[in-house]
Amino acid sequence: MKLKIEISRTFIFPLLVSLFITVPFNTLSSQWRFFEKKDETAMHELIPEKDWPEWKYRDYYNWRNTALTRQLNDENDPQILRRQKAILVGNKISAEIWNFGSISSPGNHTSDIVWEGLGYGYEFGPFICAEVEVTPFSHQDAYIKTDELGNPVINEEGDTVWVARVISDGLVSLGGEVSPDGQEFWGWQPLAYNNELVPYADPNSNYIPTSNDVDRDGDGKPDSWPEGWYNENLKDFEWPGALKQGASNSDMESFFVVDDRTNKEFEYYPINNDSTRKGLGIEIECRYYQWSNPLAEDIIFLIYKVTNVSDKDLEEVIFGMWGDPHVGGSANWQDDLSFFDQDINMVYCWDEDGVSDVSGRPPGYFGYKFLESPGNPYDGIDNDNDGMIDESRS
Repeated sequence: MKLKIEISRTFIFPLLVSLFITVPFNTLSSQWRFFEKKDETAMHELIPEKDWPEWKYRDYYNWRNTALTRQLNDENDPQILRRQKAILVGNKISAEIWNFGSISSPGNHTSDIVWEGLGYGYEFGPFICAEVEVTPFSHQDAYIKTDELGNPVINEEGDTVWVARVISDGLVSLGGEVSPDGQEFWGWQPLAYNNELVPYADPNSNYIPTSNDVDRDGDGKPDSWPEGWYNENLKDFEWPGALKQGASNSDMESFFVVDDRTNKEFEYYPINNDSTRKGLGIEIECRYYQWSNPLAEDIIFLIYKVTNVSDKDLEEVIFGMWGDPHVGGSANWQDDLSFFDQDINMVYCWDEDGVSDVSGRPPGYFGYKFLESPGNPYDGIDNDNDGMIDESRS
């Protein structure tokens, strides 16, 4: 599922989507496609396989964590946070999330978007792709930009414009975006704090902040929360709610922020006069919500607040979600099917034979639905197909 958008410099827009699981209903047929994968000897060229034994996943993650630690030490950027995770358990769905964007992960067989005792998700995660101007011949995927008639575009200096489509994501399951020498990861990086030094998380914790966390170690604050969330006036720690400081209107909420500053694959520099920072100059505030109310107990709501923090406009942009389900459990993915209903902006998946990893327990349907995004309030078009024309969020 993907959404085409434009992001002007410093413009912010929220995207609301949801993951949900429900009981089976009448089936349709459309094969879910899987990529052919190569088995290479170099660890950084390996792509995790669904049938790997536990030891092979362990070795892969040991290499990955070592390489990441080395990269962060080389970057010496205090704004990049350590890898953290959380387990969402605010309703009938239990799901592992990571602060680099992924929901579940390869080799996860216990919190892989579990509903009614069955796993449904190998890995999911947001991505953003944008067409940007790059140095001619600087990358094998760079090409000459053309106009509507197929003619090369010429800039004000009289030079032919070369562009590339840069993708930022945080996936592990396809090997991730890794430099050819295996020394750098080109994807989302979790941020420790904003430009005003307000912390997003506790840099000493292994866990993403969650709204219902408790103080287990007796230091006076919920364990996953940073010290910077202490309110001197209230003499207490406050949750940074999206609608109200100190409150969350859900039964469980998680919070983290990422950007793509280390996506160094292309010769594109989003910040003027800063040759150390690459990527698209995109920052995403991620909030995931769960409610235990029967009307929402089978759903995780995902809100992505996307900001172009660069010095340049991004005119050709796509936001989307990579997704790889295993409906009915981690060993039951070979016969999964999927269908996209364009009328309601929803993709859903199911198991063809209705058999799961647990004998006698048929799996349900696993869906991902795009709910809402800002539209262009001046083009006379219903941009998000919600029945409202020239919709404004101002």
